[in-house]
Amino acid sequence: MHGGLSRLWARPVALFIVVVLGVVASFALDWRQTENNMASVARERGAVLFRLLELARDWNAGHGGVYVPVTDATPPNPYLEHPRRDLRTTDGVALTMVNPAYMTRQIAEVAQRIDGIQLHITSLRPIRPANAPDAWEAGALRRFEAGLAELTELIPGENPVHRYMAPLRVKPVCLQCHEKQGYTLGQIRGGVSVTMPAAQLLQLRDATRIRSGVVHLLMLAIAAALLHLLVRRTRGHVAALERLTAEQEQVIAERTHDLSQANAALEHQLADRELAAAVFDNAAEAIIITDERGNFVEVNPAFSRMTGYAAAEVLGKPVALLKSERHPPEFYAAMWQGLKTENGWQGEVWNRRKNGELFVVWLSIGRVARGSQSVRFVATLTDITRSKELEVELRHRAYHDPLTDLPNRALFADRLRVPVERVEARDGHRGRRAGRDLGYVRFCGRGHRCVGDLRLAHGQRHAPLPLHPVNPVAVARRRAARHRRARSRGRARATRPTPSRASRRMAIPRSGRYAGGARRWGEAGRR
Repeated sequence: MHGGLSRLWARPVALFIVVVLGVVASFALDWRQTENNMASVARERGAVLFRLLELARDWNAGHGGVYVPVTDATPPNPYLEHPRRDLRTTDGVALTMVNPAYMTRQIAEVAQRIDGIQLHITSLRPIRPANAPDAWEAGALRRFEAGLAELTELIPGENPVHRYMAPLRVKPVCLQCHEKQGYTLGQIRGGVSVTMPAAQLLQLRDATRIRSGVVHLLMLAIAAALLHLLVRRTRGHVAALERLTAEQEQVIAERTHDLSQANAALEHQLADRELAAAVFDNAAEAIIITDERGNFVEVNPAFSRMTGYAAAEVLGKPVALLKSERHPPEFYAAMWQGLKTENGWQGEVWNRRKNGELFVVWLSIGRVARGSQSVRFVATLTDITRSKELEVELRHRAYHDPLTDLPNRALFADRLRVPVERVEARDGHRGRRAGRDLGYVRFCGRGHRCVGDLRLAHGQRHAPLPLHPVNPVAVARRRAARHRRARSRGRARATRPTPSRASRRMAIPRSGRYAGGARRWGEAGRR
């Protein structure tokens, strides 16, 4: 509790100190700014008076002086050396020339009498002794010769004044009177000092400072009151805050435990994802991920090895890129229907590799949709082309004779049943004869293989059975022909067992359409 109170008081006290320092700094800056503003006003007043006086002097010098009536206030200037200094008009009025210096003295007398402002034209080498500079003016003239442009200063005392002084430079019209003193064009020949009463400006300055002090004190009081109110209102909440702190620590501990468990679960999920990614990249089966429009989203390296397409070549493209054109549109329509209704489909599909080669795969597709995520389809492709080839080969071997490559008893009887029935319905005699001859071949073939095979091959070659071009028997006939050519080229000279005369008499008929062929087969067998 005490620690909470100490912390509660520490910040407001520090803030109050900062506010006090800020108010004091602001008051000091305002104090200095007020002084600068007063000096700036005094400088502006002196500069304006000097500029007006300089313009009047330039006007006088430009006219070569002006003539005024001689009075007690404007007697002739004894320091002016000019042949026409004094003139008299035709009506007898005496006139005297007023040069710029004399006019400056006349204006200074009027300004002092009306506003209390003293104008003094002076020089380090004055012609008129009364124009000699005082100590302040002499120092200002020396500083002007060193490069200073103007000077303003407050002279304190019983009657404080602001003094302003600026230099007078030699102009072409001034050389008529001052050239004999050795002045050159542009040289500083003197200056004009303006002495202005400062009491009014000082009163304004003091009033401004008092106002600024009151404002800053008020700001300080308001800040202190706000800080006190803040401390007072927050003091009662310290205990509650400490209780809340304890409760929050408990909550934090519980949340930390929950976060630890969540972090462990997240690490487990991350490990599972890494494992899934490793399985995806290293799986032997091709894996495809597509969007709901059937466009590639992601493929694994096995897909590239199976199809020849790199991942960059298929991403964003439709899966129809792999179509082999061996399946009708109804096949793919049934596939999509199964995905919509059962969220999955599997079966054999013929595809086409990048090089145009056809291959068959076992395709398994699953529909994946989680929450607000987009629907995805994940497909695995297992290349079963070799398995299909082996299956066809095994089926062929199971249903065909290995020697003659003809259909064996089971397939031959099954496939011949329908055409034989048709032949017998059309021509019963020929159909029965074919059946008897082939049956006899089967009987003879059990004991005498060589002659039976030759008789079977001859019967198959000459049997007038109406076979369809795609019938396996027709295919077997073509294979038997190739087999016979190969045997005639490379195997005709091979040693073969010679059947006995009894077997030949039993197997080969002496009459009928096969008599000539059987006789030739017997000779070939003896050879």
